[in-house]
Amino acid sequence: MNLEKTISAAFCALGLAILPAVQAQADDHVVVGPGTSIGTCTIASVGTDNHGNLVALTAGHCMRVPHQRVSVGGREVGNFAAWSSTWPSKLFQEDAQLDYAVIKLDPEVVTPTNLTPEGHRVDRITPYPDPRQLLCKYGQVTEHTCGKVLERDRNAVRSWQLVFPGDSGGPAYVGSALVGIASSINLMRVWAPVQFTGIGGVLADLAAQGGVGAGFTPIR
Repeated sequence: MNLEKTISAAFCALGLAILPAVQAQADDHVVVGPGTSIGTCTIASVGTDNHGNLVALTAGHCMRVPHQRVSVGGREVGNFAAWSSTWPSKLFQEDAQLDYAVIKLDPEVVTPTNLTPEGHRVDRITPYPDPRQLLCKYGQVTEHTCGKVLERDRNAVRSWQLVFPGDSGGPAYVGSALVGIASSINLMRVWAPVQFTGIGGVLADLAAQGGVGAGFTPIR
């Protein structure tokens, strides 16, 4: 059994037991942004694409089947509309190189934000962070934690920090800049077990496909 894939699956599995806190506005819109729980996983960022769509990024292994509906606290907010060009046919088989998917959000239901539930702003993109800076992440389970960037392997960014099942899909950031998406834990790399999918590869893959999510820009 591939340990990395098993842990990646567990990232989502525990989230099934989590009851997400839903932010709602007086107009009954649901606030969705970095760190929002989608039940089994976490949102990395919300923004717009070249086609004018309101979209959110999360981990690809959070999508069980293409086009599945996505809910926040029992409210449908959209559906998976794009995913990695390497997304497999089997559940939970994505690796950290391009472990992403795009949710097309319903603007009639969603009010977007660039703030995590703790109030940290994530409103820009930095594909290649300075390794001397702390890399932080927000997940619905372990919330805001930080650690050093220890390795880069093509589009995978590796670190050592607290991450737990249910945090999959959450944002990795340096300051207010989105660096990547929480993907998996590889216990075979004990020196740098926590893996994030780099945002640079995500944007390049979306641009090559040219569909929903292409030209993604976070809410400012």
